[in-house]
Amino acid sequence: MFRVLYKKCIFVKNINRLKVIKSMKKSFLLLGMLICMSCAGQEKKSADTQNAELKNINDMSFEELFTGISAEEISDNVFKLVGKDITVITSGKESNFNSMAASWGGAGILFNKPASWCMLRANRYTLEIIKKEHTYTLSYFPDEYKEQVLFFGSKSGRNTDKMKETTLTPVQTPDGNTTYKEARLVLECKLIELTTVHPDDFINQENKDFIIDGFNEAKEYHKLVFGEITGVWIRQPSRTANTPTGFTTSEKGVSFSLQGRSAAGGFPMPAYNVQKSGKVVVEIYVEQSGKVTSARATAKGSTLQDDTLWKAAEDAARHAYFNVDKNAAISQMGTITYIFTLN
Repeated sequence: MFRVLYKKCIFVKNINRLKVIKSMKKSFLLLGMLICMSCAGQEKKSADTQNAELKNINDMSFEELFTGISAEEISDNVFKLVGKDITVITSGKESNFNSMAASWGGAGILFNKPASWCMLRANRYTLEIIKKEHTYTLSYFPDEYKEQVLFFGSKSGRNTDKMKETTLTPVQTPDGNTTYKEARLVLECKLIELTTVHPDDFINQENKDFIIDGFNEAKEYHKLVFGEITGVWIRQPSRTANTPTGFTTSEKGVSFSLQGRSAAGGFPMPAYNVQKSGKVVVEIYVEQSGKVTSARATAKGSTLQDDTLWKAAEDAARHAYFNVDKNAAISQMGTITYIFTLN
């Protein structure tokens, strides 16, 4: 009898245990469904947020793309900026403007104000508009737009709308001057002096001949154009697909890591003729203005130990630039990584 009661108790106990287990399974199943629904909602929300943030450059305003800095905060080397990057000079308003490419010019102080200068042939259509408007912009672009920039120098815009033949997107500054959304650096200028040169002004015969050739084409001598720099704009961190923040990788052989910062345009690439392939990591220090103040190749993370390639990477890194961030560390440390391939 006791044995029967004992077996019955065990049977009831097992039945209760099964009920508890089934109840727990239902609870876990319900909890899992809630978690999945929550995750799906979060993923959808995250995706929707990202889609909203990854705005096309065409939909972004000038203020979303650029931030103003002082002329003293420009971190570029003027010789590289003008001589290699090439200047796009644009004058005119939204209804009528023209752009041209120029590789002569400079910047400095004139009449105690930041100023720029360039020398243009007298028959340039852009110069004609500058004379009328008394304002113009000097724009500089990442390397990937070099072909578009050079196109501006291939034909005149006097009788053609050559600007529409490029993929660049015109945009007006707050003062109504015209530049392009793809630019990384824009200088707004107000005309302060227009001087006509003469062959007798030059000592070198080669230079005299150049001025004479220009006269033979335009029937007028070159003009020296001086402008007061009234505004400086650089690309600011924008949540577009090609301007990541903090860290990025690139198919073009360069990536960076700098917490909370964005690349202000493209990165200069190392110039090299060494037939080696591999990776060089450069440790950088960046000030709040976005300028790289120090660049030193490091063995940590690098797969190449070649002095020439290390120097090439360091030189390129010194000319990189990031967004302005007044809340960043005074000197923020990060890295730029370059991938070298066989030429």
